[in-house]
Amino acid sequence: DIGGLLDTLNSYDIGEADYGFFPVTNLDEFFEKLYAYYKDGGFACILAERLTSVTTLGFTVLFSTFLLGCLNWGRLLECHGEDSCKDFNYYLVRYNDHS
Repeated sequence: DIGGLLDTLNSYDIGEADYGFFPVTNLDEFFEKLYAYYKDGGFACILAERLTSVTTLGFTVLFSTFLLGCLNWGRLLECHGEDSCKDFNYYLVRYNDHS
């Protein structure tokens, strides 16, 4: 990933630049991270993947919180068909406002 590649590049003990390049002390690690950057499609693709993952996680947490904290499952499980079900607001948990 790009963060790991940049961390790797920044963590190297950089001496004087001989012949216009900096020495790399751990070539295996450097090439693994460079290949991961290439394989993942570059910075834009890595960033899009990370943003998608964070958005998916956020949606999952919010939706799970709604399902577990805002629905009255006892009332909802009593609903067996269109004629026995009530309006959706009936199944929401009501928290009293004491202000």
